[in-house]
Amino acid sequence: PTKSSFNNQRNSPPLLPSWPKYAGAGTWARDMQHDIERTKQLFDNAPYVNLEGYGEEVMLQYEGLHSALTEFINRTRQSWLDSLKEDMAQLLTIPLMRRSGSLLELNFDPALNTLFQEVYCWEKLGFEVPHMVGELYHKREEMRSLREHVLLVVRDYNRIVEMLSAEERVLFSERIRFLDRKVQPGLTKLTWSSKGISESYVADCRMHASKLKQTVDAFLASERSIRDNCTAMSEQELVLIDPKRLYQPSEFSSDQLQHQKEVEEVLLG
Repeated sequence: PTKSSFNNQRNSPPLLPSWPKYAGAGTWARDMQHDIERTKQLFDNAPYVNLEGYGEEVMLQYEGLHSALTEFINRTRQSWLDSLKEDMAQLLTIPLMRRSGSLLELNFDPALNTLFQEVYCWEKLGFEVPHMVGELYHKREEMRSLREHVLLVVRDYNRIVEMLSAEERVLFSERIRFLDRKVQPGLTKLTWSSKGISESYVADCRMHASKLKQTVDAFLASERSIRDNCTAMSEQELVLIDPKRLYQPSEFSSDQLQHQKEVEEVLLG
């Protein structure tokens, strides 16, 4: 079954979602190797099994399949090495963010995440990786932390923009432009290889975004209050007339003043 599975699936191995393309295929083949090695170990540890005749044929098939799996792993690794760009460090020279309409997006090359997965799996399989790739891989935690910090800037900025309608953004255009100037270096000059991003740029952007959000929150709260009060006023009758009663002029004026006072207390309460 192992040999037929290998022959049938070698051109398109069934990979787990977390496995990268090349090292995932290598892991799939290595797992098959471990399966047949365990089976062979059972035979080796069973002195009562006679390997003459049919058993010798089984051993030959084992050696052939084991060699084929090793060759497949080595060839797959070479394909991965051939796919690498000459200067992978260039992937870190792109700006931190990019615009998508009026919103911001993280601008981290997904090829780097794929590279980190490949390196992790190949090293787990016992293979060395090229020096330039290894240097990038050793920065993976630094890159992960930096992505999280830049995502905070993206989230803060987008939350402000999404809170406002198109008309309200015009009202806040000057304040948004001021925040845009603070964010702009991350869209142009600052890259993933820049130093001190978390300590300076991210902190400054988040501080100004927080101040703007407080202003926007206060504006929206006031807007809701005005809307609610207008709705409440529209539901109140400022003139109260009893159709079964015949009013004298002075009585009508007195009743309306009293009713309006009661309405005012309801609205103010």
